[in-house]
Amino acid sequence: MSQHVQAFESHGIHNTLSELQKTLVDINQSVAPEDHVAYLARTNKLTASVQHLITEADPDLTSESVLNSVKEKLDKALEFINTYKNQDSESKDINCLKDA
Repeated sequence: MSQHVQAFESHGIHNTLSELQKTLVDINQSVAPEDHVAYLARTNKLTASVQHLITEADPDLTSESVLNSVKEKLDKALEFINTYKNQDSESKDINCLKDA
């Protein structure tokens, strides 16, 4: 196994993406206000797209700086999604979804 493949496979992006997906599943199983559903759907779609890109990426050709950049964005999205998830159902702030 090459150094690049090993770095790719052990990169923290995989854990962050997995945590984001689990959190979205929790939110999707709860009742969201009707005007939030489109933003949740968009966030789910974006997360699925990132998952697809990572799955299809060639570990030998994907630089660590690209992975770091994407992970940084996923970390911020996860922060917003967790904030949204932890809010009371009556006072959920749609801006958390928009920012994610």
